[in-house]
Amino acid sequence: FVHEDALACELAAYFYVEIRDTEKAMEYFLLAHEKYHEWGAFGKCDSLYKDVESTFTRLPFGVNLGQSSVSSRK
Repeated sequence: FVHEDALACELAAYFYVEIRDTEKAMEYFLLAHEKYHEWGAFGKCDSLYKDVESTFTRLPFGVNLGQSSVSSRK
């Protein structure tokens, strides 16, 4: 189920934040965002974006989690 995949990726991301592996954390945050978006949980996408924004001082070049969730809504 896509929502379970999303949650698993989100939790994995927070785990990697805790052990200071920011590259893996970002990878899993992006996967979680993708899965939440696929599921249609746009509010969760926005919330996740805000959490990531507060966790990292800046996102890697070219990464914008919030844009896809906002621009895809109809």
